[in-house]
Amino acid sequence: MKTQQQKIASYIKCEIAKASLVRLYDQPGHNTVSLLYPDDEKNFCEYSTRSIEFSDKNDEDKTYQEQAATITLAGARDSTLNLLSLNHCVFRLTRSTGEQVIVGNNEFPVQFFIEESGKPIKTIIKFTHKHPESAKIFV
Repeated sequence: MKTQQQKIASYIKCEIAKASLVRLYDQPGHNTVSLLYPDDEKNFCEYSTRSIEFSDKNDEDKTYQEQAATITLAGARDSTLNLLSLNHCVFRLTRSTGEQVIVGNNEFPVQFFIEESGKPIKTIIKFTHKHPESAKIFV
């Protein structure tokens, strides 16, 4: 069960890694996940964000978690983001409380889509994802 602090905390940071480059230690039925090798940390790319909206809820049949995000970046997309959008990825979202949440893993990676609009240009990353378990806390 989430605490009141977790419920009101906002997401402030988004990092993305190519799923094939990150080795996660993810035990089914546990709420936490960790990286197997310290070098995996450098495979995450951090993006400057304006806003992050993320939801994680049971689907109607309660067989999967439906995870969805809309992440608005500050500025235009870069070449790294273009390359990542062609791959299956793992997202790490950081809350204002410092808690980090992992979305996706090597077995159930995330595929995201990029939109650009407006003047000055803003970039929006979106994904919807089904996973057998809730998003995990990164430790």
